[in-house]
Amino acid sequence: MNPDSRLAVAALFLVCNVVMAREKTVDGNGQGGFAAGVPEFTLKDPLGNGHGSASLYNQTGMLIMLTVPNLTQYEKMQAWDSYMAKQPWPKQNAPKRVLLEDLSQQVAYKEKVRGLMKASYQPGGDTIVIVDEDGNIRRRFGIMNNETVILLVDASGHVVHHEADDVEPDFNAARRLSRQVCQLAALPAPMQVHPSVIMASVQTGK
Repeated sequence: MNPDSRLAVAALFLVCNVVMAREKTVDGNGQGGFAAGVPEFTLKDPLGNGHGSASLYNQTGMLIMLTVPNLTQYEKMQAWDSYMAKQPWPKQNAPKRVLLEDLSQQVAYKEKVRGLMKASYQPGGDTIVIVDEDGNIRRRFGIMNNETVILLVDASGHVVHHEADDVEPDFNAARRLSRQVCQLAALPAPMQVHPSVIMASVQTGK
């Protein structure tokens, strides 16, 4: 085998090793009855800026809460936030925190809620808020009406852990979720190599 061929083979082995390393995942409870992966979408935040689904998870994954802006679900969301604030959060490679608000289920006070979200939203803060105007993306995640569900998604878009609506947010539930988040953050980072670069290396041996 000539030197150029050996370089091409070595490049292939490197790529395969990185891919296999990323396939190691958290030992969470998987997607359960929800979607196995994140559906493709672009949703706007309260200020009108668009966010594509892949951009939310493709670096370090995401922790997404899908909920409804009504009193019952707001209280549940606040309880989760309160308990999670007392848990450790990764200092590096932490998944993005995303809050998806299904505005289609808010009828009587929709415009008031929209205004409150716009006034209080801080772009660049700890959590990215996105608005599902018609509930279509929430349904594609496999989530029913009037539910608050938390999904942990890896950098490939796969749901690796879930906390269903019937889970009571408390210290133990938050500790379980935090453990999964920290385990995901400890996985090796994905190697950013464009496929055309890999193919060029294989074809030319460079």
